[in-house]
Amino acid sequence: TDEKLETVRSYLGANKITWSQATNESIKKLANLDYRIQEYPSAILLGPDGKVLVLDQKQLEGGNLELTLERLLPR
Repeated sequence: TDEKLETVRSYLGANKITWSQATNESIKKLANLDYRIQEYPSAILLGPDGKVLVLDQKQLEGGNLELTLERLLPR
């Protein structure tokens, strides 16, 4: 949110929160530049390594999701 970075870091440390955090700026960069999200809501299929597997919304909707997963998941 709009909290100062040092305030957030202090809170995270005091509450032993160790997972990654995002700032408004990093979220905008991620959505607009890295993943090129142009509509909301959007779906992105990520692999276990965090890499993007599918950005195409049509492949992630309804019955297409099942077909996409069948195609991508090892047997």
